[in-house]
Order: sequence, then C-alpha cells, then structure tokens
Amino acid sequence: MGEEHRTGQRRQPSDPPGSAAAGGRKLSVTAIDSATGLQIPEFKFVINENNIGDPQVEVPEGQRDPAKLPSLRPGPSHSRVVAVGEAAPDIPPVVEVPDGDYVVSVRARGYKMGGAWVKVAGQDTDVTVDLVPHPLPLSKIRVHVFHDNAPINGEDDFPLETGLEGFHVVIQDALGEVTVDYFGNPLGTKYRTDPEGRLIRDQNGMPVPIPGTGGKILTDANGDAVIENLPPGKYGVQAIPPDGTDWIQTTTIEGTHVIDAWIQEGNDGYSPREGFKAALVWIGFVRPMEFGPSMPWQTGKIKGRVRTIIEFVPPVRPLVLGEPVYRPWIALTDIGRTDRQVYTGRGDTNGNFLIENVPPGTYQMAIWDEPLDHIISFRTVQVGAGETVDLGDVRIPRWYGYIRGTVFFHVEREPVPGC
Repeated sequence: MGEEHRTGQRRQPSDPPGSAAAGGRKLSVTAIDSATGLQIPEFKFVINENNIGDPQVEVPEGQRDPAKLPSLRPGPSHSRVVAVGEAAPDIPPVVEVPDGDYVVSVRARGYKMGGAWVKVAGQDTDVTVDLVPHPLPLSKIRVHVFHDNAPINGEDDFPLETGLEGFHVVIQDALGEVTVDYFGNPLGTKYRTDPEGRLIRDQNGMPVPIPGTGGKILTDANGDAVIENLPPGKYGVQAIPPDGTDWIQTTTIEGTHVIDAWIQEGNDGYSPREGFKAALVWIGFVRPMEFGPSMPWQTGKIKGRVRTIIEFVPPVRPLVLGEPVYRPWIALTDIGRTDRQVYTGRGDTNGNFLIENVPPGTYQMAIWDEPLDHIISFRTVQVGAGETVDLGDVRIPRWYGYIRGTVFFHVEREPVPGC
C-alpha cells in the first residue's frame, strides 16, 4: 500500500512485462486548468503506448523510416495500457514506465478529458496536460462561398477567386437541420456584451439578444458567413444559391452538396490546415458559359462521352467502363493563356457532349455531375484551328459504389393439383 501511494500507480497481478510494474523511468503528470492556468489537484490518468507511428523518427542516414509512417503501416487493433495513476493530496501523480513513446489521457471532475504525447528516453520526464473546464466554450463555423473559375477545380485558389454574395447557408447535425443556437434562439442571433466582450445575462442567467438579429444566414459581399454559439460536434454545411440563379456547385468532400465540419469547443471558425486565415468550410460554384460565334475555319470542336469507371468488380480485374453519366457538366479553363473559365456546359442523358466554337489553344477540361456522385476529373485538351477533337469515352470514378435490386409484388397462389 505504501508503494502504491508513493507512485500513484494501481498495480495488478497480471501486469505484462515491460509495464510500469517492471520498473523504468519516472513519469510525472501535471494537469492544468486551461482557463486559469492553475494546477488541478485531483485527477486520474492512463498512459498508453503510442503505436500509431511517428513520421518524425529518423534512421541513421537522416531519412524518415517508412515503417514509422502511419499512412504506410497497418493500423494496430489497440493501444496497450502501460500504466495508470492518479493525483490526490496524499498521492503524487508519478508512475514508472520503460523508455518509449506514450499518450497520456487525463480525466478530472468538472473538466473535459484531455491528453498529451510524451517521449521518455533515458531520464525521468514530466508531462503537462491542459484540461478545458465545463461548461465548454461555444464554437463558430465560418463559411466562404466563392466563384470557382480560376481554374474550375472544386478548390478555393487563394487569392484568385472572388466571394459570392447572398448564398443561404444552412447546417445540420445527426438529427436534421439546425435552426437555433445553443441558447435556443434563431441562428445568427447577436447578444449584448460588456466592454470586455463577455455576455450580459438576464435574471434567469440567459444572454440578452439584440433585437432584429437572427434568422437567415446569408453570405456577405466577400462571400463569407459566420454561424456562432454552437456546441462542439460534427455538422453538415450547405450553401444554397439565390433563387432564380443558375449557379452550379463544384466542391464536395464525399460526394454530396453538404460539406462536413468538425468543431471543438472554443473553435474560432477558421481552418487549422492552411496555415493562414481561411474559413473552416469553403464551397465553390460556377455558371454556364458558352463560346461566342466565330468563323468555323478558325475554331474547333471537342466531343466525347462521359462514363463511369467500375473500380471494384469481383473477381479482381482491370478497371472496366460502366454506364454513361447522366447529363455531366463539362467545363474548360484556358490554361494556355488566362487560367480562367471560358466554357461550362452540360452533356445529354447518355453522357454525350459537344463543345463548339472552341478557339485554338490548350485547355483543362473538368468533368463532374450535378449530384456530385462522381469525383471531379480532369483532362488536358489541345485544339487546333478547324480541328474536331474526339475524346471518345471519358472515364470518371464514383465516390461510392451502388446497389441494385428489384421490388416486386408477391402473390400467394393455391398449389396446382398434380404439381
């Protein structure tokens, strides 16, 4: 019992070799309140082996070891528990672990569970874990809707493409459309704050809405919209073009018009990936565009047929062509001159398309479909004066497979004598 109190570790008779029971370096855990910066006196923690791979580990030649890359090695089925411990007035948060890489998970009453990575190598080690106190701070989702025309590729090509105003932004969670914020008021509601930016609350402890705010979320002149006062979670975001317009969505991440957004508590609405201030969600649109009439001997044509690639056909065999893509969108970017959209049109119900009056030049062709079931694909096309370029079957893959079946009406009949 005395040893247990000195180390803060609960030992089990079945501790595996190499666990804390086998001895090693001392690992001291400190938990910090992220709001105040003060130490949390009582908490529990678990130390797991870091077996997901570490791309920063280098071999003697100075090259990264492929066996350590998470993207190249098989994922483990579990992470072994190396030690457990706790902190209390009479229990120091110290355990013994072998040299190695670990993840430390900490749980304390009144806080969200947190964790940190730590490497123990040849000496006693300290690790600090920040915990976020309850109630968890609310979050934002920032949305940027842009004209995807430089080039047409489904991506926001900073800073070449401009924002689009007046798009209606809606969000949903696992239960359906979200129409109110955390406080139960319509999305977009603004609240009164004190000079330090803190919410002013009424006698019931609720924030005070600013009259006239809340309701429909629309993008501003820069194509931006902010949805505030959301609890952390996973949301789906969709931008709906203004009524009566012919905008076509090009951006998707998993084959739908809805873009997923994962937000943690206190999220400021910006993306953590780009390295500069960019909205967490961005959605691109283009409009149909035709080439103007010109002398037929000066221009060319591009034609072809868009078909689905069947990627998984049992037994395993090379990729084969499937059905035509229903009314595919075909767009051209003039990569030989301006890198901007010069054409967007639609094929027919059998996937056939014909682009006429194409000036001689080099183009990037983008191909996708209205429901975004297919992954946007690209071809480079060179057109000469008076030339007709026949691309034949243009193959594009689907995001997902599909299942076919038959629905039929089953009628019970009396058995036929003699059968």
